[in-house]
Amino acid sequence: MTLRQKISDIPLYLQILIGMITGIIIGLIALQVDGGNTFIRHWIQPWGQIFIRLLQLIAIPLVFISLIKGMTGLKDISKFSRIGGKTIGIYICTTVVAILIGLAMGLLVQPGKLVNHEQVAHLQEQFIRAMYPVQLFAFTTSSSAATLPVTLKTVEQKLGISEEVSSFVLPVGVTINMDGTSCYQTIAILFIAQVLGIYLSFSQLCIIVAMTVLSSIGTPGIPGGSYVILAMVLTSVGIPVEGLALILGVDRPLDMLRTAVNVTGDAAVCSIIDR
Repeated sequence: MTLRQKISDIPLYLQILIGMITGIIIGLIALQVDGGNTFIRHWIQPWGQIFIRLLQLIAIPLVFISLIKGMTGLKDISKFSRIGGKTIGIYICTTVVAILIGLAMGLLVQPGKLVNHEQVAHLQEQFIRAMYPVQLFAFTTSSSAATLPVTLKTVEQKLGISEEVSSFVLPVGVTINMDGTSCYQTIAILFIAQVLGIYLSFSQLCIIVAMTVLSSIGTPGIPGGSYVILAMVLTSVGIPVEGLALILGVDRPLDMLRTAVNVTGDAAVCSIIDR
């Protein structure tokens, strides 16, 4: 067996984990060496930027083609309105629930007053076990669109969901279902408001819920795709956009986490629709 075959036999999630740990170790070593920071910035960082640009380049065509494939894969066209309506309805409901959880967490914990941050999540044992590789892939790429092929393969092979349902529901989810992003945005808005000493009235909280639901539908499934949306929601409730500077420094790992939540939500809705 050749080295290439041996590497290809290693599960994808394990390859990603090895790559991520290796990258962290090399980065820590480079920071201890003279000129290591410059080396990373000039020789390693450009490759990372190229990877992100390639993800952005492929995201829209991938989702578009997957949606067309899903629609043409429906054997009975009458199923389109039933599955489509049910899918969009559940996705909007899960987004609203995520926003309300975010609001409740933000108001109860008040992260801005404590100048500290916390979060939550839960699901069924077999589902979580099957979704672990997908969550890890989403975590490392920070792109639900780039994770779509892995999600499709996992729900069909490990969760037994029919291709007819998965090929339609998951691409729609990548486009309109952003549970992790919605939850994060509400907490981030409350955090910024609390740090800046801005009181938010009940009507402003309602605006945040409405704006976040509507904007999450158009949030691109690419790394950092929620920045523009978050700035728009901040402006709508009178919070200075400059407040984004308070969270941008720590946003990268949070982006990775919320992408994992987004794809888990997509798969959960897909399994519900398939029942």
